[in-house]
Amino acid sequence: MFGWGKSNRRQTTRGGEPSRLRPFLVWIVFLEIFAGGGYFLMQHLDRQVQASQSQVEEFDICIDAAPGWMPDSLMKQIEQSMSPAGLLFSDKALAGEVYRLAEANPWVKRVVRVEKQTRDDRGVVVVVAEFRKPLARVLGDVREMFVDEEGVVLPSHQAPRYAAWVEGSEDGRTDYYVNDADIPPGSTYSALHFVVISGASGLPPPVGCKWASADLAAGINLVKLVMGRSYASQITVVDVRNYNGRISAGESHLRMYAQVGKDRPTDIRFGRFPNPGGADYVISPDRKMLYLDSYAEDHNGRIAGFHSYLDLRYDHLHVSIN
Repeated sequence: MFGWGKSNRRQTTRGGEPSRLRPFLVWIVFLEIFAGGGYFLMQHLDRQVQASQSQVEEFDICIDAAPGWMPDSLMKQIEQSMSPAGLLFSDKALAGEVYRLAEANPWVKRVVRVEKQTRDDRGVVVVVAEFRKPLARVLGDVREMFVDEEGVVLPSHQAPRYAAWVEGSEDGRTDYYVNDADIPPGSTYSALHFVVISGASGLPPPVGCKWASADLAAGINLVKLVMGRSYASQITVVDVRNYNGRISAGESHLRMYAQVGKDRPTDIRFGRFPNPGGADYVISPDRKMLYLDSYAEDHNGRIAGFHSYLDLRYDHLHVSIN
């Protein structure tokens, strides 16, 4: 009896091993089926995503964070100039071609990056770039040109010329326009003020190229010197005809003319900039501008109309008798 009982217990133990393994094996089989099904499901979803991406062929060019001074019409024209002909959104060469066209646009100073994105089942090529801003107008022999702060010639027919204030906007927003006909009716607007640089030598380069002229560079530096000052809008002309004393050594090499409305202009005799090579005897540009700042403060903000000339070339400001 004792032996049979022992023998029976052994049989029960051996017979119980399959009963414990069976659920474990079932779980293994279930996990393998689940993993295999998940793999095939992911493959199917991936094929669906790839198929949906391949179906997106049309695309738009979008300038990211266009500068505030840029009119909408100019932004759209720049975007159109970046759109390659004959390429689809799925083409691998699209981003590189957009980059190349963006670099060739005269308004683009530097292309930062070009990205392809999908928005609402449509392709978008986003262009992040730095742009050239018109600084001054240059009077040439037959036409006027806009240049930026580096002297690069910009397309005159695309340059912003008007500023309109959006009524009711909490931030006092200003919109810019190339043509006054595009300004919404009833808007308050004014023409943008650009200083004219007169007397630059040499033939102007093609649009998008730098006008490599020392007298023009001096005129641009003078425009940048007065920008941001309260009386900057009174400066109408920077005259560089006598740059480096090429007409008369004793006369002011650089001049500015200030005018308000139809009042008589005031001749502001700037002289020249110091030589970059070292010590120079001329009055520093900062001190000359302090002369003008003090004069404007003493004349209710105006530097034009009271005297026929202001001479900044000496140890103190010289003004005409009248």
